[in-house]
Amino acid sequence: MATPAFPTLDGYFDPSSYVMEPAENPSVQSALENGMVYAAKRFTRIRYRFSLVYRTVTEANKEILEAFVEARGVSAEVFTWTAPGESSARTVRFTRSPSYRAVSGLPFWNIAVEVVEE
Repeated sequence: MATPAFPTLDGYFDPSSYVMEPAENPSVQSALENGMVYAAKRFTRIRYRFSLVYRTVTEANKEILEAFVEARGVSAEVFTWTAPGESSARTVRFTRSPSYRAVSGLPFWNIAVEVVEE
């Protein structure tokens, strides 16, 4: 079964909302009796968490995204997603349901999305 791809949204990506950060500390640390700290790698690679906002998304595209999220069981299934400014896709999952905010007086939505690498 092919991994599904994140749907293309007709709104625009807000660069000021984009955050890429390590999903967790990739090391484990333990204090020793003499006050020194022992540290070691816990993972072989660093996974990243991405959060961003799509602005002025139409109602039709909001419904497409809602169906996509529901089909994934929010964070139960992975999908491919290409981060803004990158050319290769990453395998990610939602960390929580996207948040949808109506644009006042207009038929558009601002949608905040957060995903984490597998």
